[in-house]
Parts: sequence; C-alpha cells; structure tokens
Amino acid sequence: MRKVALLLCLFLLAPIAARAQKFDLFGGYSYARFEQKGGDVNASGWEASLTYKVNTYVGIVGDFTGNYGTLFQRSMSVTNIYGGVQVGLPMLHYSPFVHVLLGGMHLSIPSVTHTVFSTEVGGGLDIHVNHYLSIRAIQADVVTGDLTSTSADGRISTGVVFHF
Repeated sequence: MRKVALLLCLFLLAPIAARAQKFDLFGGYSYARFEQKGGDVNASGWEASLTYKVNTYVGIVGDFTGNYGTLFQRSMSVTNIYGGVQVGLPMLHYSPFVHVLLGGMHLSIPSVTHTVFSTEVGGGLDIHVNHYLSIRAIQADVVTGDLTSTSADGRISTGVVFHF
C-alpha cells in the first residue's frame, strides 16, 4: 500500500516540478579560435553554465570555460569566467537564445600569465528532448579581451542542458 501511495504522489507532483523549473545547467565541448601576434591558436576545451530563470524569457547566467592549445610551440590555456543576462524564446521543440556576458579572461603559458576584462556576446539554439533535458545544438560567441591590442575571438560550443 505504501508503494502505491508513493507512486501516486510522484505522478501527481511531477507536473508541478516540471513547471517549477528555474535553473538550466549546461555542459559541453568548446572550440575557440584566438588571434595572436605571431600566429592564431585553435583551442579545444569545455564550457559550463548555470542559468537562473527570472521569468519565461529572461535569465541570469554564470558561464565558465577552459580552452587549451599551443602558442609559440608551448602549451596554452585560456580560462573565462562570465556573468550576465540571457534572453530566450522558448518554443515547443526549439529554444533560440542570445546573451551578453561580462567577466574575465585568464591566459596561461608556462612562466607567463595574463588576466584581462572580457566580454562574450552571442547566442544559440537548444533542442528539447523532454522537460528535463535539451541538446544545445550550437552556441556561437564573440569573445573580446585585450590579450593583444585588437582581440576579437570566436568560440563555438555544443552539449547538453539539464532543466531543474
């Protein structure tokens, strides 16, 4: 009898939980291209973000990335930490979005580190699998930061989004 009562409660509360989803957690692969004096860098890595939905269309985002490549025949890592606003248009199967994020970029090459203010402006498209999961088909961003005198780099990401 307790099992039946527990199952009944789960089925009755599941729709409430689905409507109460306030957070999106994204994790996935990131490809970045950095234009540097003396050569461009193609870097692979990861991206993770957490979005708190203020309402159906607007969210507050914390975004973290790490990209790794080779510059001047030395291993290089670039870490970004951002915060900002994301505006989305949730539809039945697809959710396009745009965001503007501000934060910092940290470049590390053995014996050299450099940290600068940075921005990320871009958007993407999520494809809904169910109430709790989406596939981020693409996220494309322009990343700016004064690692060189004229740095405007690009990043493309893809992965999964968990809704809770």
